[in-house]
Amino acid sequence: MSAVAAKPYHHGDLRQALLAAAEAELMEKGVAGFSLRACARRAGVSHAAPAHHFGNAEGLMAELAIDAFGRLATAMRAEMQLADPGTRGHMVAMARGYLRFALRNTGLFQLMFRLQEANTTDERVREAGQVAFALAAEAVQAFHGVPDLSVDPEVAPRVVGLWGMAHGLADLAIANQFGPPDEALDNLEAVLDLIIGQ
Repeated sequence: MSAVAAKPYHHGDLRQALLAAAEAELMEKGVAGFSLRACARRAGVSHAAPAHHFGNAEGLMAELAIDAFGRLATAMRAEMQLADPGTRGHMVAMARGYLRFALRNTGLFQLMFRLQEANTTDERVREAGQVAFALAAEAVQAFHGVPDLSVDPEVAPRVVGLWGMAHGLADLAIANQFGPPDEALDNLEAVLDLIIGQ
């Protein structure tokens, strides 16, 4: 998949222009090839502009990950709204939204969890990730009819299981274990229906 170059910044929201440039750089070059200078060049601003807003490359990547977790949550909610809460279909929909985001934003997806695993000092990254995890909890809690995880100790592992299954399938798909992304998504949605829908 080829990256779409971010439009050069002229006026408006410099922060958003830099985030768009950073996402395009990430898609094209990956985390290893990521640099502030390249982001600035792509956004059409001075080399000092990204440092002024984000401090360093890690700061810019953290902001990108925070934004991406928000987009992940939005994708999950969009799917969940298509199914009735408390049903298996609602849980399938949560996992479907997760997979669709991961396969359509592979560079972002890998960055998001790489930063979490690195125990970044930016606690906002971890907090942003919790928003998406909470949606998995919401779907499982609704299915089991419990208001929160403390009510029934057996429900919490089910949340982790659902989240882990969605994440594991996404990782395998990104590693090209299921064919091209569109084909993989169709196949994995069938797997979700089979496993969760039983």
